[in-house]
Amino acid sequence: MRTVNQLKLFASVIEDGSWQDVRIDTALPDRAPLPRPHLGVRKIPVGPVVVFGSSNFPLAFSVAGGDTASALAAGCPVIVKGHSAHPGVSEIVGRCINEAVKKLELPKGTFSLIFGSGNEIGQYLVSHPVIKQSVLLARKQVAPHW
Repeated sequence: MRTVNQLKLFASVIEDGSWQDVRIDTALPDRAPLPRPHLGVRKIPVGPVVVFGSSNFPLAFSVAGGDTASALAAGCPVIVKGHSAHPGVSEIVGRCINEAVKKLELPKGTFSLIFGSGNEIGQYLVSHPVIKQSVLLARKQVAPHW
């Protein structure tokens, strides 16, 4: 239920647009001592995000957890490296996300799920210049490697 509620929360944030924090100051050309130009500010997606699935809580902290949901809600494509402790659950949840992406006609590449053992994949992902953010929920002993 936790994951469902997280996804509903992020969906409501997307729908109301509040995550963009849009602010508009219209131009004041006659303002003294200097005119003010039209100024607009909004938050934009940072770009592709890598989420490393955790070994525990395969729903709440893994493929469709809060990290993935918040990145998608912010408009960022997500690559999830599924954890080897629960590949079946990860695959099922990943398929559900891909079905939603397709149903909503989101761009191809909005969500990807990959698997693999060893550090090479993770090191490649976090060091790739296209990747703008990575998320890892881990013990202190593991975190410094990423």
